[in-house]
Amino acid sequence: MLFLYIGIFQNSSENTVVFVSYGDAAILNLPPIDSNPPPSVIWQDENGRLRYDRKYAITENHQLVILSANQEDEKAYR
Repeated sequence: MLFLYIGIFQNSSENTVVFVSYGDAAILNLPPIDSNPPPSVIWQDENGRLRYDRKYAITENHQLVILSANQEDEKAYR
């Protein structure tokens, strides 16, 4: 079982935890943002901006999709 966090790195009380089995896709939902025009979204982990390629994708609803999640993906995302 894999768990991923979504939230502000400096404030652990703002985290959402997502559980997914190894090998499955993990879908992380963007928390609601009240913005007009809609925001530009860039997902990051502790090391910085994610590269959208064979490992990560982003949907038109700003969801982060981690394809075939594994132990290395068990970390915080924002």
